[in-house]
Amino acid sequence: MLNIAGAVKEVKLENYRIKSYSIELERKLCSKPGQYVMVWYPGTEEIPISVAYEDGRTIRLIIARVGEATSYIHNHAKRGDYISIRGPYGKGFTLIEGAKVACVAGGYGIAPLYYLAKKLLEKGTNVHIFYGAKSKEDLILLKELRDVSGRLFIATEDGTYGFKGLITDLFKKHFSKEKYDYVYTCGPEKMMYKVVSLCVSHRVEVEACLERYIRCGVGLCGSCVLDPIGLRVCCEGPVIKGNILLNSDFGQFKRDEFCRKIPV
Repeated sequence: MLNIAGAVKEVKLENYRIKSYSIELERKLCSKPGQYVMVWYPGTEEIPISVAYEDGRTIRLIIARVGEATSYIHNHAKRGDYISIRGPYGKGFTLIEGAKVACVAGGYGIAPLYYLAKKLLEKGTNVHIFYGAKSKEDLILLKELRDVSGRLFIATEDGTYGFKGLITDLFKKHFSKEKYDYVYTCGPEKMMYKVVSLCVSHRVEVEACLERYIRCGVGLCGSCVLDPIGLRVCCEGPVIKGNILLNSDFGQFKRDEFCRKIPV
């Protein structure tokens, strides 16, 4: 897949460790919610980032400072700079029309679910968003989320905003009475495992957007494989149905940059 050059039009500080970048591309990306792109900024390595929104030739990327490459982008990328985009890659979310759905997000996993909620709203779908973080200072996109959700539920572990506790506990409280037709989730894998297990046990369709170590984006290196089923998150994912995930090491193990299996 050919690289697309893009000019940074806006850099916004979302919180103390997350920035959003609006990038105008040479041509339309034609991404779907849940898909990702390989991002390269001069001076650092190429990294996978979920698309947080696309409008015409402009895309929005939400980048958390989590390692060397993301820290370099945070410290150096500014308005007017050029960034190389390769993609989009992977399987996106299933867009359900005219139903009642829930999006359950943890941390910066809210980025692809925000994009999803905007698209679902256009299809007349009733979207409830459950968004959890450690503290109030970790929350982002609150205004945007209110605009695209029928109801917005927020939980912080320290109780500084919304429900005090885990977002999975808040979701479980509303799950049975709301009777959702479909559920989507993205965030820390242990969180998603709880959401997926709850939905599958009640025979509710659920899709999870996984974050694994992705090097190539085309399924060659094997660093993102789900054992023992052999699915490659970079191309058969990152969005995968819950009943399939529960037959793998999802929620238990993942691979590091050296392809060694480590606990989630």
